[in-house]
Amino acid sequence: MPFESDVADYYVFQTLDCVVEIAHAVYHDLLARPEKYSSLDAARVTNLYEFQHVGNDPNWPTRELRESLFASMLGVSDATRPQPTTGSKFASLRLAAVRYSEASPNAPLTMLRAAFVDEVRASQKRLRTVSGGPFEVAHQVTKGIFERASEILKADVLAKVFGKKAPVTAGWPGEGADGEGALLINQITNELQPGTTGVIEEDTFMALQDAAKYGKDAITSVADEGYDLADDAKVIALITATYQWERALTSYRAS
Repeated sequence: MPFESDVADYYVFQTLDCVVEIAHAVYHDLLARPEKYSSLDAARVTNLYEFQHVGNDPNWPTRELRESLFASMLGVSDATRPQPTTGSKFASLRLAAVRYSEASPNAPLTMLRAAFVDEVRASQKRLRTVSGGPFEVAHQVTKGIFERASEILKADVLAKVFGKKAPVTAGWPGEGADGEGALLINQITNELQPGTTGVIEEDTFMALQDAAKYGKDAITSVADEGYDLADDAKVIALITATYQWERALTSYRAS
């Protein structure tokens, strides 16, 4: 996979890391109440039992280790509430997009656009300094645990255990809001009360999904050193994508 795609996916893994924590909570509930999960076949149960490796296997990093791995490249997660004073390493990029997009008619748009381009170049430079072997390994292990958690939670048979329907969006949870998936997440967190996530309301999870999706779209272009920043149309398109990302985060913070 190209570097820019890996970085964009990494942002999704960080922003929606609650999915891993929820799957881990389901595993512990399976141990405590196996009768609740009697409708699961052996293969599904085996997939859940794999979560016993969290913290005991390099390919199953703990929440604390995942946070540390993500932070080295991306900064503090955008999912963090309340928003920290020093947060995402993309915060200044998004701010530059907001300043351009919400500028008054008399504002110096050429200067604001140039300021955004400067932020893109600064992001590219920073991202490349943390590329290489360490990032490749971090991406591999966080992708593995994220995808295992996602496969467990989006299974129709697991959703039925909690009296809900499975998510319908292909690529769930990282491809934008999905109402059925959000209802499922809310039901599981209401019932199991995971200590690391608390109860997640439907609108909160959908807003977070949108933020992850818009962030992924923007970062794919930002991390691409071949992206033509001399082309005004492409710069405006990237500003628009970055602004959508910030607006989605604003909705999440308000939810």
